[in-house]
Amino acid sequence: VGWSLRPRVLEALRSGDAQRAIDILTHAMPALHAAPDALIKIDAHGLLALAQARAGYPAAARASIERTNMLVEPRNPPVTYPRHLGLGAVAEAALLLLERASDSGAPREERRELSRIAALACHNLHRYRRVFRVGAPAAWRYQGWLYALSNRPRRASAALEKSVSAAALLKMPEAEALARSLLARY
Repeated sequence: VGWSLRPRVLEALRSGDAQRAIDILTHAMPALHAAPDALIKIDAHGLLALAQARAGYPAAARASIERTNMLVEPRNPPVTYPRHLGLGAVAEAALLLLERASDSGAPREERRELSRIAALACHNLHRYRRVFRVGAPAAWRYQGWLYALSNRPRRASAALEKSVSAAALLKMPEAEALARSLLARY
């Protein structure tokens, strides 16, 4: 069930239709919760968090981020490739929420909590990257974005350059373009 939904959800997100991604995942959640595979749940909740963040549902996105983080084993290294999408989606969702909170002048405590959540998401991606090289472009891209939002421009630039290099080395043009876009922005 979960694996067959992934292409539809990704297509909805890539086309800018976050609400359709939410609808697909919400409809599938009962079946996904019954599945014994935690990886499917990590992907589903991570992608749901990203769709909710993009659609402008910050409270729902934070709840989905927290559900995803509870599924990630902090003491065990990642052992399978498919975790990549869910972890990346959580990082992007957390960073979107942090960026919007910063732009809107949200209270310092809220920004601090969102920064903590984003840092945890980046940490989880770096753990993944150490086992699976394919995770390097996303790990460094999101780390660079976090540094930029934390007003650390040199570190942001260095991390984003690592993302560009890793993506080029792995022949991942979409990841390279995303990193270059963030590099130009910050």
